[in-house]
Amino acid sequence: MVTNQTVNVDRMRNRLDAIGTSVGVMRMDVSATIETGDGAPTLRVTRYYGGSFEPMSERQRSEFYRKRGW
Repeated sequence: MVTNQTVNVDRMRNRLDAIGTSVGVMRMDVSATIETGDGAPTLRVTRYYGGSFEPMSERQRSEFYRKRGW
């Protein structure tokens, strides 16, 4: 969950927006807490340190979808 309470929220949102709908593996280094309230547990990010994105090749994407019967 990215909220306005997240430290470095602009950096985190910019990183997510840059990736858009690309298919691949995203790694985000964060500090966070799990909060349980009146509903499903949520992950509240308290600090974003950075991240990286590795896009899937066409072959990897085809294999990923094939294994799931898509």
